[in-house]
Amino acid sequence: MAWCPKCRNEYVEGIQVCADCGSELVETLPSETEETILYGGIQTTVNPDFAQASVLDDAEKQEETAGREYHSVYKDNAQKAADCKDSGYTLVGVGALGLLAVILSAAGVIPMRMQGSAAVLSYGVMGTVFLIFLVVGIRSMQSAKSYRKKALKESNLKEQIMNWCRENLTAEKIETALTEEGLSEEEKYFKRTEQMKTLISHSFINIEEGFLDNLIDEFYPELFEGK
Repeated sequence: MAWCPKCRNEYVEGIQVCADCGSELVETLPSETEETILYGGIQTTVNPDFAQASVLDDAEKQEETAGREYHSVYKDNAQKAADCKDSGYTLVGVGALGLLAVILSAAGVIPMRMQGSAAVLSYGVMGTVFLIFLVVGIRSMQSAKSYRKKALKESNLKEQIMNWCRENLTAEKIETALTEEGLSEEEKYFKRTEQMKTLISHSFINIEEGFLDNLIDEFYPELFEGK
């Protein structure tokens, strides 16, 4: 007798392909403790417990990757202030020059081929667009001022936490989190930083996670450089 490994249907001898799914028939079915799944388009027979563990491992790796990406995209308030300032100057410049060009064109200083209602409509649309650029640019520059004030407070807080870390955190104290042996350097790094985050959070509450992560990354080499 022949069997479909996917549908688990039984066929008479002589039939080689399953009529339902098109899979090639086999002489014996896998045991009930195994499953047939697809990995990268290749049909493979695996143990369900192993498959579940693999899925969990992949999920953990994705979380770690997401954590590392989060570190890379975090911007402090000083950087936000600089970005808003640059974009503000650009938008204000484009808006002001655009409005000047529209005014000069309407006054006939800069000749335009369009006349009548078409010219009026064009002036109105272009004037509105450049006015929006100007307004958004001014707001960006105002936001830059606000971020600069926050950056000053953030800098003071960072200095305060760094001083606390130098007085209260030691490599030996952080190593208490490493209860397992044979850990890789990457595993040690994550366990150490989690322990540092826990200790700092007990003394400084309501700290933004991205700010704390970057501060720990900066302080980490002071404790474990060369270890």
